[in-house]
Amino acid sequence: MPNFGNTTIGTNRDFAALANAVVLRRCTLPEFGALTHVVAYMDTGVCSGIGVCYANDGAGGTPGTLLAQSAETLLTPGILWDGLELSRSLVAADYWLGILFSTNQSRVYSIKEAGSSGYAGDTYADGPENPLGGFVATPLYNPCIYGIYVVEQSRLVKPTPPNGPHQYQRRAATPPTKRFRTV
Repeated sequence: MPNFGNTTIGTNRDFAALANAVVLRRCTLPEFGALTHVVAYMDTGVCSGIGVCYANDGAGGTPGTLLAQSAETLLTPGILWDGLELSRSLVAADYWLGILFSTNQSRVYSIKEAGSSGYAGDTYADGPENPLGGFVATPLYNPCIYGIYVVEQSRLVKPTPPNGPHQYQRRAATPPTKRFRTV
């Protein structure tokens, strides 16, 4: 399945998952699609998380409207890619993907390069904020977060053929002529 975001395994553990905080990264979806998972490369202890997808409609291109969230999920302990399942049809655009953490027992890895990322305080017990407030940008770090999606075939536009739309018109079928051989 196609994905969008940062799929590179980072070596920096710069994003300490604070209790009651969401770590986010801006990702560009290149086509119509149904978002199925938010995935992050983490070092996780005993911790639950909620995967989130925010619109890029906050002040100055920050996360704003909550578009989708996963169910509360017990994250897999260890250093690994972990995914949280959710579902939302999206158009090609920029979105903020991330994880809201219940405790400070996790760290999201990153690569040190310019990127659009950050975090915000958000009380875990009452679910993700909508709209998200208190976003703090961290432009020098690019957290290892990406989304997995399925291309939505029903939204694909059939291209106009080079000779115009009449090229696809069907002609009336003529029944084949039956010929019999006499013996």
